[in-house]
Amino acid sequence: MAFAEQPINVFEQPVVNAGPDRTMLKGGFIILNATAAGTGLQYQWTPKTAIENNLVVTPKVSPMLTITYTLKVISADGCSAKDEVMVTVLKDIFIPSAFSPNGDGINDKWSIPFIDSYSGASVQVFKKYGQKVFQSTEKSVSWDGKFNGKLLPVASYVWVLNPGSGRKLMYGSIMIVQ
Repeated sequence: MAFAEQPINVFEQPVVNAGPDRTMLKGGFIILNATAAGTGLQYQWTPKTAIENNLVVTPKVSPMLTITYTLKVISADGCSAKDEVMVTVLKDIFIPSAFSPNGDGINDKWSIPFIDSYSGASVQVFKKYGQKVFQSTEKSVSWDGKFNGKLLPVASYVWVLNPGSGRKLMYGSIMIVQ
């Protein structure tokens, strides 16, 4: 009886997760939150549209239109894996015009969705005669309607948003309701 032996090498396939789908404001940027596991990995994002460095796992992107990015990961052994992430680009900032900080869990805070995609954005809120009652330069804006720890009365307040990076200042009003 004849037989032959041949060694077989089995290489582990890398694991890749391009991260959750994201939403951002037009003219801003976000960092894609991808992860990957394997040995000696190389990364390649496609398309190369509006991406700062397509050869890193967590690139900075600033597309002007909604786009789907694909991350391909290749291990040192030549095995590969892919995953996709969609970046939805909003044309305009939506700024709510009212909120009710009454503790019922519904619209208790005033926030500006996706403002974190604008680096350096800041917002201020003023009473009728110009007294500043809120200011934020954080990545996200979330105001609970309080000034010096006390809930402000039902009224209209003026907000000023500086989107940063040379963009025009924006103005409007916010109403605290019950």
